[in-house]
Amino acid sequence: MSEKQIFIFGAGYSGRAFARANKGAATIFGTTRSPEKFETLRQAGIAPLLFDGAMTDEIGDALEKTTHLLISVAPEEAGDPVLGAAREAIAQMPLLEWIGYLSTVGVYGNYDGAWVDETAECRPVSKRSMMRVAAEQDWLELGREIRRPVAILRLSGIYG
Repeated sequence: MSEKQIFIFGAGYSGRAFARANKGAATIFGTTRSPEKFETLRQAGIAPLLFDGAMTDEIGDALEKTTHLLISVAPEEAGDPVLGAAREAIAQMPLLEWIGYLSTVGVYGNYDGAWVDETAECRPVSKRSMMRVAAEQDWLELGREIRRPVAILRLSGIYG
């Protein structure tokens, strides 16, 4: 078995929290859109990489050794930017064991105060939540195609 390596697409607030929880247990790579955030990522124990919506050789090299992939990048109208840029590379990852996708409880929509859990039907109201549901489905489809588990993690409001 290989050493655990985590790759976080979108190492912002939630991605850095995930990295802190795994510090010392794995080698961790994470992306940002801004080189100015590299030092912040390094301080969090994350080897920083630039991701502006396009694959790079550095990202490809890191993905080849990655065992756990976490996606914390919001979808766009054109779809999930990570899948748009890296789907083929992800499908070819030889050591990949698990994919996690950070989504939102906003996909459930309005239940008028009723209890909601992960078995509840998604009834998104906003355009952003509709895009999240579509991205969730795209990640689940990729997982089925490559026979890897995909965990959809629906977070509530994040402040940080």
